[in-house]
Amino acid sequence: MTGSQANILVMADAEAGAHFASVLASSYTVLNAATSEEAIGLLQDKQGLKALFAVPSEAGRRVLSHCGRHQRDIVCVMIAHQDEHSQALEAVRTGEVMHFVSNPCTDEEILQSAHQALNQSRLQGEREDLLNELLAIKGDPEGAAMGVTASPRKDPEELERLKNDALTVAAHDLRSPMSVILGYSNVLLEIEENLSDQGRRMVERVRATCSRLLILVERILNVTALEAGQIEVIYSEIRLSEILQEAVDDFQGMIEDQDITLHTDVVGDEKPYLLDRARAGQALQNLVSNAIKFIGEQGLIEIHCTGEPGLVTFSVSDNGGGLTPEQIEHVFERFSRFMGDSQQGSGLGLAIAKAAAESHGGKMWVESTFGQGSTFYFTLVPKS
Repeated sequence: MTGSQANILVMADAEAGAHFASVLASSYTVLNAATSEEAIGLLQDKQGLKALFAVPSEAGRRVLSHCGRHQRDIVCVMIAHQDEHSQALEAVRTGEVMHFVSNPCTDEEILQSAHQALNQSRLQGEREDLLNELLAIKGDPEGAAMGVTASPRKDPEELERLKNDALTVAAHDLRSPMSVILGYSNVLLEIEENLSDQGRRMVERVRATCSRLLILVERILNVTALEAGQIEVIYSEIRLSEILQEAVDDFQGMIEDQDITLHTDVVGDEKPYLLDRARAGQALQNLVSNAIKFIGEQGLIEIHCTGEPGLVTFSVSDNGGGLTPEQIEHVFERFSRFMGDSQQGSGLGLAIAKAAAESHGGKMWVESTFGQGSTFYFTLVPKS
């Protein structure tokens, strides 16, 4: 549970409402309403509520309309059957809901939708705070009218934080319209039998481009949440060899295509460690991806994992071009790219990897000699 205050309200028919509430209750504090009057009463009375799951019935529409007029801080998600997807997409387009989840769907999809909704609620609050701060910096009369005190002088670290926050807000605002475009593209490809070959190729291109943009947006939001400590560390028993194998498996095709020589080594793997599988895998996968990206064909990558009581250490070495001292200083910053414009990527991979390690009580660093390759290290603190 996330706390004593309820943070999600489910407004659906008895069967769907009971199922969604049951699944969500495994991770969140949930209320379930059977009527629109009950739902609106709970929304007005319960200050901790942040998200609403509702079906597009007449009663559900009434509750969604209430949120749109009176409680815009509540993030709305529509529970839609397959024949209601077009209706749900239109609701996303108009801003009535953040997104929709199919019914039926898997428990994982329900929990992921809740995670996105509560993350959006947090971002909306941060956006409000950021806009107030920006108005204060400008000394804007409108900001003064809102009770914001002008503060024109900020130190460089504070300005950097505000810049990153503004980027997060922009990424957050881009996600909804891109989700609409992606949703309509999927619907067109599924139901439009009369699309010409050229038309289908164009829609597929739109879908592919939008998918790449959404991945970039999610990465920006992911690194922000990790750096702010807003992603919970979930511990489970796992062996170091499993983490390493999963990372290697994800890139096996690229390793073979580029004829890369890969050496791996695991020490201290006699028993499992209590680690966050997702955070550990994310950190290692991003380092392996970075190494593959920059060593080119017929390069060498070495991955070492060492476990001991209270500490797990990973290293990823490559024989690529290496980094200069100046590049090392900035290599973990967001959007840092040093290898030329021909290299693809957002420049977020290493920032996300470092944040993932730090969220797990560890740290990340690099040792490199320009022209001779690099070794990236990170540690994780297993739960005892």
